[in-house]
Amino acid sequence: LLPKRLRQILRRGVPVPGVFVETGTYLGKTTRIARAIFAKVHTVEIDANHYARAVAAEHDGQVRCVGGVFESGALNALYRHCAAYLHGHEVGGTNPSLLRAMHWGAACVPIDVVFHRENVGPDNPYFGKGAGDLAAILRTLDEDPARRAAIGRAAKARADADFRWDAVVDGYAALFRRIVALKAAGQKPSAALIGETYRPALFARRAVA
Repeated sequence: LLPKRLRQILRRGVPVPGVFVETGTYLGKTTRIARAIFAKVHTVEIDANHYARAVAAEHDGQVRCVGGVFESGALNALYRHCAAYLHGHEVGGTNPSLLRAMHWGAACVPIDVVFHRENVGPDNPYFGKGAGDLAAILRTLDEDPARRAAIGRAAKARADADFRWDAVVDGYAALFRRIVALKAAGQKPSAALIGETYRPALFARRAVA
């Protein structure tokens, strides 16, 4: 594997339709066909090997299903050195895998849903479910390495500013202190009385200083 030549999709080992959306749109196939394959896998046999075979059958010789990557250093290296990170989760909110890719400066290309735009930002590329949609974005990024690098830098800057473990720990500690103080004063804790405890900007400034 060569640095900045790999486009990666990282997935939990369970059948979800998004991976077919990603490979299907990348290969220019319709998501209707891709979702039909997922439905068959999901309803007939939810089995890791069966699922992997179904995904592998949707490639053109360039998509490789490498199985589980559980060693943290190897996983971080994949994020750091990939040409683009393709993220197809359509449900949830702040996705840990996407945040990890952002932290390592990957050029993130998520599916276009509202919470990915909230996390990565409005100026990032997002792919839809139309046939060839993702392929068009990747062709554009392949032709413009500077743009691809800028997307990665912007993702890392946003992660460093808005999604910080030190701010998470501090926020929970502040939350518990306020709850204890309110109860000691005979008051019922509420969102209005507790206020916002997650303050990533404070820690981002400290990191820069």
